[in-house]
Amino acid sequence: MRGVCVVSFDSGKSVDTASMPISAYADDTRYAGFWIRFAAYIVDSILANIMLFIPVTILLMVAAMAGFSPKDPIISLAINMFILIGIAVYYLAFMASGWQATPGKRILGLHVIKTDGRKIGWSLAFGRYLAYIPSSLFLGVGFFMIGWSDEKKGMHDIICRTRVVHGKPQPRNLSTVFE
Repeated sequence: MRGVCVVSFDSGKSVDTASMPISAYADDTRYAGFWIRFAAYIVDSILANIMLFIPVTILLMVAAMAGFSPKDPIISLAINMFILIGIAVYYLAFMASGWQATPGKRILGLHVIKTDGRKIGWSLAFGRYLAYIPSSLFLGVGFFMIGWSDEKKGMHDIICRTRVVHGKPQPRNLSTVFE
């Protein structure tokens, strides 16, 4: 986004703000690129699998004691739904919390924020989780966009107006940018 007006500073010189980027972040904001976000995804996949292993094993043991086979369609569906819901809860609970990131992102020093630097809430975290679906279509091109864009935005970031950044930036008051 760029400014569109001409501003006169104390020196009396006019500056065309159309050539100046307007950022909602402090000047030292660093966007997280594809590879570090991919590493965070790997860490999260490992942690989520560890967290889900015990409950899924217990569910399978209970089903076996009740006389069901793990290959039964209803048991398979129940296990898959439990895993899907478990991964969603893992993602949402951490993203909407004060952490502003999943454990994998936090380990690597990353935070997910709105474009104005504020933390995301439950509804935006859920929307971002659902926005992974279009990002994964067409061989995951929505994720590869992270490596191609200036602000390291994936399709899900564009859809939800979020950014993944190094550190925890403080939002800037945009009303005072040109004072």
